[in-house]
Amino acid sequence: MASASRGVTRELRTRSGSRPCPAELGREQPATRPFVFSDFPHGTKRGRTAETARRGDERHKTRRPFVGVLGINRQQCGTASTKAGNGGRRRSTHDVTVPLPIFSVSSPVRPGHVSSGFEVRDRKVRDRGENVDESRTAPGFDFESRVVQVRDLIRSGDNEGTLRVAAELEQVADTPERSGRALIAQVGALVNLGRARECPELLDRAFHRLDGTGEHASIANVHAVAAIVAAPDSHERAIRHLVQATCSLELIEQPTAAAAGAWHDIAVSYSYLGFHRQSLVASERSYSTARAAGLGPGDHALPEIAVRAAVAADHLGDSRSCVHGLRDVLATWAKRCAPDQLWTPERLYHSYASARLRALGETVDLDTPPPTPDSTSWEIDDLHVLTVACEHIARGQTDAALRRLDGHDITDHTLGAAEVPRLRALAHQRAGDYRAALTVEREVVRLATGELPALRDRITQAARTQLDHEALRRLVAQYASQALTDPLTGLPNRRHFEREFHRLAGTSRRTTLGMIDVDGFKAVNSAHGHLGGDLVLQRVAAILARTVRQGDFIARYGGDEFVVVLPDTDAATADDLDERLRRAVDGGGWDALVPGTPVSVTLGWAGLEECGNLAHALETADRAMLARKSRLSGAV
Repeated sequence: MASASRGVTRELRTRSGSRPCPAELGREQPATRPFVFSDFPHGTKRGRTAETARRGDERHKTRRPFVGVLGINRQQCGTASTKAGNGGRRRSTHDVTVPLPIFSVSSPVRPGHVSSGFEVRDRKVRDRGENVDESRTAPGFDFESRVVQVRDLIRSGDNEGTLRVAAELEQVADTPERSGRALIAQVGALVNLGRARECPELLDRAFHRLDGTGEHASIANVHAVAAIVAAPDSHERAIRHLVQATCSLELIEQPTAAAAGAWHDIAVSYSYLGFHRQSLVASERSYSTARAAGLGPGDHALPEIAVRAAVAADHLGDSRSCVHGLRDVLATWAKRCAPDQLWTPERLYHSYASARLRALGETVDLDTPPPTPDSTSWEIDDLHVLTVACEHIARGQTDAALRRLDGHDITDHTLGAAEVPRLRALAHQRAGDYRAALTVEREVVRLATGELPALRDRITQAARTQLDHEALRRLVAQYASQALTDPLTGLPNRRHFEREFHRLAGTSRRTTLGMIDVDGFKAVNSAHGHLGGDLVLQRVAAILARTVRQGDFIARYGGDEFVVVLPDTDAATADDLDERLRRAVDGGGWDALVPGTPVSVTLGWAGLEECGNLAHALETADRAMLARKSRLSGAV
């Protein structure tokens, strides 16, 4: 698997800029790392920051900035790339890790024209013959001047300032679209500041504001960013967001630059996750959509996706597919555009395809020498080192190749963790040292297949979840009216529960009622947002439904509370079921779904005969549940 970039994507690409290293994503990052938004004026140039100036001649690394829905379209303006910085820091050890894939441009504008996504939205409204509502804007507040101010803050690397002004824009935004984009801007600033744990609440608001607006590209971008924030904790949630982003884009009937950018994001995210087939499909959708929308042949061109897929095949021993894939990269992009039309990182990947072929002993008719980049980054540095090592191997200068690889700290995420040992193996093989080559190849296999055990676990868990879901669907199918079903969990709702309880109360059967409360649910919402909380409630519901006995009645009472009705059950039998339910929830695999926030349940019971009516039974069961919580808390 190529990387941890698993999960709200917009494109983070400029012509010669660079994306942040996935290994660092979400960790503490210097405030000078730029996050650029395409709702803000296009054609700007990012000069050196104050921190860079203080560092003097120290080499200044850039990261490919966020550009997506709120980004700067530099390709259409023809502006020269410039350096912006993070002070050269490549890695930190902060415990918040959020991978950030590359995000692209939104829409072409004329050079020098100050345009924003907000203006685009206003033009759409005016085209429909409607007036732009400025009634919510505070008196004297110039919305567009604040948009320009955010642009300047981004350009200067002031993420704290960006966060502050974007929050003000959200407060005065007069449409859900403007509000949603301002929220995305805040998320980007927080990620750049290494404060990704503050993002879930903002993402929840962005989803809420954009819900029902029909802004499918914006909704896809929010899902892309959500995937990035979710990735370090749960690859499954990250993939879920990417699939939802794809579904949103499928609703767009006409090709647009925004849709091309969203497809671009999805492609890079899938590629980092190691889902190469999906990333290849998405990259082609990005390119074809961009061309149909009138963008240039180098915009949204992603040879890196195919290069990464090809070398991944080589890491698994399929050199034939690798050679075929790399040759296809060279042939495809020779037809589509000149190399100098590609963004700088993509030109480097394109050049690496030919260098890698020569390292494998292949003859390359079309030589693509690497460009001289006008900026530096972890990715550009890595590709330069790897390309030079391949050239040394091709020329038989194996000692030089090994020294080149040993003397640099290559990031695993550029072309996969196994690429460096694979090149070492090729160097040893070219030198005739087959014993050393075999030893290194074992390391290649270990790195290339290291994710397989975890993948098997996830497949097993997915199968179990699917079975739970099917069982839950069968249970729901028993209920005739949708009004009696909780829409989130699929369980009977409170109304249905009350109806069932009163039915049983009219019989002579001994009935026991249980109140079930999810422990630590507030911590789940705080750490993972309401989307994470919804997933927990759905999983708890499925576990309870499969654990109760046939004939028992389980329902969601409200919030994080469930109720269970046990016909023909005495206290001893209820206690036995109590233990089974708690054990089943404890073993629900919560660390994979909501890491760091364990989930359990506490139950309280009441007998209908002793209580006499529903209200008294509910109160008695609730008191028993709270008393048990108090005892357990005291024991801890």
